[in-house]
Formats: sequence, C-alpha cells, structure tokens
Amino acid sequence: MLAKDTYVPKVYPGRVIFFQTRDNQDAPYRWENLMAGGIEVHEIPGDHETIMQEPYVQILAEKLKARLAQLQMHP
Repeated sequence: MLAKDTYVPKVYPGRVIFFQTRDNQDAPYRWENLMAGGIEVHEIPGDHETIMQEPYVQILAEKLKARLAQLQMHP
C-alpha cells in the first residue's frame, strides 16, 4: 500500500502498445500524457476479468505475436 500511495509516475520516452477490452476503452488515454512516444491501441474481445482466459487469451497472444513480428521487421 505504501508503494501505491507514494508512487509518482514518470514520462516513458518510448511508444506504448496497449491491448484493451471493449469494457475499458478509455484506460490507455488516462495515461497518454505519460507516453512521450505515443500510444498504439489494440482491442481484444472479452472484458477485464476474462482477457487472460480462453478463448480471449489466445487472441491476445496472436495479436501480440503479430505485433512483435512487425517490430522485428520494421523497428
């Protein structure tokens, strides 16, 4: 609780890739001012509770794998 109460966010200099569910569409934009390189948002079906469960976690894994492959080809 102490860490949570005393943490002061700092600006991240790079670009952030954010995977979100439909029930949480404004989440990445609450942090946008801390992302100097911008934000890239990818929507995943499901909700905050189910994103890490089948079948949604498989979709998340596929999108993450595809995005990592793109970054390797075009850093």
